[in-house]
Amino acid sequence: ADALPEATADALAGRSSVIVVGGTAAVSQAVATEVEGIAGTVERIAGATRTETARLVAEEALARGASAEVVWLATAAAFPDGLVAGAAAATENGVLLLVDRDTLPNDAPAAAFLAAHREALSRIRIAGGVAAVSDAVLEAVTALLTP
Repeated sequence: ADALPEATADALAGRSSVIVVGGTAAVSQAVATEVEGIAGTVERIAGATRTETARLVAEEALARGASAEVVWLATAAAFPDGLVAGAAAATENGVLLLVDRDTLPNDAPAAAFLAAHREALSRIRIAGGVAAVSDAVLEAVTALLTP
């Protein structure tokens, strides 16, 4: 975004810190600077891709008390599933990771997170049907987590 909506500025008033999620293509530096003027400290969490940003946000959530026990997966291709799954993950004190629809290579950010936290995992939930996250991704997750 290139402009901070007035309603957002009003909601940020009185805050002492804000985390901006996404690179400057998602939230411009001008907006981050404006937020800093309103709320003080601004931290940006951004990866090279959406899936990497989601992994970094998940790691930050763990550092702030969330659990890797419940992990939600949603497609990185469109935002609605991720938007809903993020809220669902939060209600379970879990995290959300974004994945490609058809593949989950071992070097994908979600695969790296799952491998790093496999001992803590008890549930993986997938947002959407096979048109959003394919059975091939589910099979890759299962293979990744099977000793």
